[in-house]
Amino acid sequence: MLQQTAGHDGFSRFKASVAPPLLSRVIRALRRRERDDMPRPMLITTSIIVHVPDGNDADDAFSFVEPFEKRMRSIVEDAFRGESFVEYPSVINTTAIYFPDTNAGKCERCGRWVSDNRLPGEFDGLSVGRLNDGRWICTECLYWADQRECSASPDDAFDEPGDVKPSE
Repeated sequence: MLQQTAGHDGFSRFKASVAPPLLSRVIRALRRRERDDMPRPMLITTSIIVHVPDGNDADDAFSFVEPFEKRMRSIVEDAFRGESFVEYPSVINTTAIYFPDTNAGKCERCGRWVSDNRLPGEFDGLSVGRLNDGRWICTECLYWADQRECSASPDDAFDEPGDVKPSE
């Protein structure tokens, strides 16, 4: 049991009169209950890819995509206005992915934009894929390669320690 006493600073203190193992189980149960009662925030991201016409420098490219950013923000705000479980942080990140060393590319099979999560600079807003010998393959084509005509073999995409092959 917990016994309440007054501390020298005027604040209440509690003294445990139960065995320490039991007390620690009670405290863990109370913390678990608090966690279960608290909302669990989940971040959902999505992306659009805007193809900037050739001949634009970096400043022009960001100016070109600005109306798309504003439109996307407006669409998300309108779609979830009044939803009690949804909080929109009004954040839009814009990243240039046209540089040759960027961790992004299109799957050779289906054309989906992907990023390799084994490499630095992964993009969360793109599908997960693998880059091997300059060729990109998305996980969908990778796992279903035996049912589709896919230019990359599933074994080619798994060459890192700890990678799990679909057959395992």
